[in-house]
Amino acid sequence: MTHAAQLIFNFYSLACRHALYAGRYGQCSMKQRLSILILILVTSCSHTNYIDRYTATDNLIMDGKGMDSFELGKARAQDVIKELGKDFEEIKHKDYSGEIYYKDLGLSFYYFQNERTKQLFAIYFKAPFKGKTTKGIILNKATMEDVVQIYGPPVWTSCDMCDTWTVEYEGIEFDIERDKSLPHFPLDEERHLKKIVIGITVIEND
Repeated sequence: MTHAAQLIFNFYSLACRHALYAGRYGQCSMKQRLSILILILVTSCSHTNYIDRYTATDNLIMDGKGMDSFELGKARAQDVIKELGKDFEEIKHKDYSGEIYYKDLGLSFYYFQNERTKQLFAIYFKAPFKGKTTKGIILNKATMEDVVQIYGPPVWTSCDMCDTWTVEYEGIEFDIERDKSLPHFPLDEERHLKKIVIGITVIEND
């Protein structure tokens, strides 16, 4: 059950218990039903607004800084949850970092587990999120060749278990799917430069 659904359920249960205690035999009054309906509408509209905002139109991905109200090194994990709600999955990466993953938005926010303030140090963007970087690279439209033309010579990274190749620059990284019809290593750069960017990570500048 999502946070929104749980909230509505709890509110409904509380209202009905109040009605029962008031001697109404468990039947919610019209006023209580109206309050529940308003809560449902407000919660639904709020969730829809964020989906429309982040998945329907392009948003600015700021190299080394983050996005709109979530600035790396300043915004905290609790700020993200307060703004976007609790319909997320929290993932712990061993004892190193924590991830707040909003699947419906295509957003992941990262913080260090051992930091008291839990300030964000990275944000990952993927579908269905729609956005473009400060220098104009559009997620899920631009190719890695476009990236290299704008950002300069690439530094490629991957790992034995990875399904992607990543190109790293200061404050930002770009992911593409690796061509599994080819040997993983060494990289066939010419083939992979033609692939579409499927993920972007912004990392706090040192």
